[in-house]
Amino acid sequence: MTPAAILAALLQFGPTIIPLISKLVADIKAGKGQTEATPEDWAELNRLASLSAESIYSQLGITPPPPTASTPVVTAS
Repeated sequence: MTPAAILAALLQFGPTIIPLISKLVADIKAGKGQTEATPEDWAELNRLASLSAESIYSQLGITPPPPTASTPVVTAS
């Protein structure tokens, strides 16, 4: 996977895609790139895809900063 493809996936899906990309890259390096996906593979991919950013941060021991309050933009019509 090229860095551009990883960046595009990250921008589209957010941090939850990182474990999924890592799993796919590891499987390809392990020679599973041309094998059929098993039900266990699909279950693991579903598990990884369902992770939230909060759960990933928690697993890594990271406490993200609190969200900042955004000021709504008012436009004149």
